[in-house]
Amino acid sequence: MDKKSFFDILEVEEWDQVVYTEQIFTVFEVMDEVNDDLLFMMIDGMDKYTLKELLEAYLDDMLVGVPEDEVTLYGTLESIKTGVLSHVFEVMDDIQIEELANILKSFHQWLNEEKIVVCTDLNSNECDEMTMQEALLHARIEKLAEGKFEFKFPKTYEFGVDELPNDDFSDEVEISKDLIDEMNPVIEELE
Repeated sequence: MDKKSFFDILEVEEWDQVVYTEQIFTVFEVMDEVNDDLLFMMIDGMDKYTLKELLEAYLDDMLVGVPEDEVTLYGTLESIKTGVLSHVFEVMDDIQIEELANILKSFHQWLNEEKIVVCTDLNSNECDEMTMQEALLHARIEKLAEGKFEFKFPKTYEFGVDELPNDDFSDEVEISKDLIDEMNPVIEELE
C-alpha cells in the first residue's frame, strides 16, 4: 500500500490528523498491507500523546473481549498493553520509532497468525477455529448481544518481542503465604 492509499483509508491528508480511535482500529485492520516505512512515518508524524491515547483505547478494547474466566489471557494482554505504551515517548528518535513499529507489527501478527481458539455455538453445537483477534471480537459481540458461544482459549500464550521491557513479561513470582499475611493482616474478631 502506498502513502496516498493509506491516507485515503484513514481519511486524512497528514499524519497529525490521525486522532480518532476508529483510525487506529483501521490501521490494525489493514496492518498486513502496511509496509514498515508507512508505519514508521505514521508513528513519526503523529502527536505522541494522541498516539499513546489511541493505542491505549485499542488495547483496552481488546481487554473488553476477554471472557471473565480467561485470567491468563487478560494478564497477558494487560502486560502487552503496558509494554506497548511504555514505548511511546513525547520525543522519539528513529530507533525508538522502529522498535514501536516492530512491536505493533508483532502484536498484530500474534493476534492473527494462527487459529488457536475454538468457538462453539451452543445453539447448534458447531465448532469453529479462530484467530485470537477473531475470538476476542466474537467474545465482545457475545457480551453485548448475550449470544450463546463458548470459547476455548489456549492455556498459555507466547508473545515473543525482545524489545518489550523484561519487567512486564517476567516469570510469575511466587509469593509466600507468610508475605501475603504480612501485607494483609487479618483482624481477628473480638470475643
